[in-house]
Amino acid sequence: MKISRYIVTAVLSFLFMDVAAQSRVDTAYIGKYSHPWRVMLMYNASEYSTSSYNEGSSFVLRTSVTNRFSVGLGYKGLAFNYSYRTGKEDHAELSIQAYGRALGAEMKFHTSHNLTMEFNDDGNRTRLSMTDLRLSSLLMNGYWALNPRKFSYQAALTQSRLQKRSAGSPILGWAFNIDDLSIEDTLSLSKGDVKGSENIQFLLGAGYGYNWVLDNRRLLVHASFIPMLPIVDLYVYTYKEAEAEVEVPKHFSVTGLIRAGVYYYWSDRFYTGLILTDNLCAAKEDGIMNWSNSWFLRLPVVYRF
Repeated sequence: MKISRYIVTAVLSFLFMDVAAQSRVDTAYIGKYSHPWRVMLMYNASEYSTSSYNEGSSFVLRTSVTNRFSVGLGYKGLAFNYSYRTGKEDHAELSIQAYGRALGAEMKFHTSHNLTMEFNDDGNRTRLSMTDLRLSSLLMNGYWALNPRKFSYQAALTQSRLQKRSAGSPILGWAFNIDDLSIEDTLSLSKGDVKGSENIQFLLGAGYGYNWVLDNRRLLVHASFIPMLPIVDLYVYTYKEAEAEVEVPKHFSVTGLIRAGVYYYWSDRFYTGLILTDNLCAAKEDGIMNWSNSWFLRLPVVYRF
């Protein structure tokens, strides 16, 4: 399954998100800026890790922390950001955000060669360096804020709206994640020679978000948390001879989408901030414990025009 088809679909869908999410707002809580365009210089850091533990075997996959600068462009509730780093730490990331007043969605697509994997299969240890592996991940999530009259996700995540007073809202959320791991040669396991694997998830959940407005509207602090449960959770293993698709039954599985941000507005046109997004997942089945974590940290410097 190719990730590219999902990227095209997401881009086309996001272009209509701001129009489709129209709703009335309380102007005492939410305002708008007179300059709809934004240009962004951004520092980015991210890391992805996943691990599984079972009696007699363990699996750990991790990217090193990537550090890079990027340039982005935004218009109202839409924002585009792209970064690419060459060399031994080959890494690329595309981020698209489309946030309306009540509805919104975000897509992150990133690839990396900067990985290490350790596998213990009945005492046989295998370690692959970053040149043997390539990880491509597509992370999509969306929300429906139930109090859009007073609470603005646009103010918190794309800064395309002005939060005038502190307010919060219950939030319904969804997520669609694909992690595609490719191995240049093969990895010999008990079931055959593995060339790659793909994990596909679709999740639904509900949580809460809050915007604190401080220092005479010059400082905005945002925090939100949405726990989610999987509706679909598939693993696709590609072997040298054939492809096998296995749905893994989990007795317990929960994913938490965490967002936090701090923004300081020097003027109506210029502001800086710090944004953290973290996807945490824990799953347990008979004798197997799985953990995964992907976090993204951004420090933007933004000018409106």
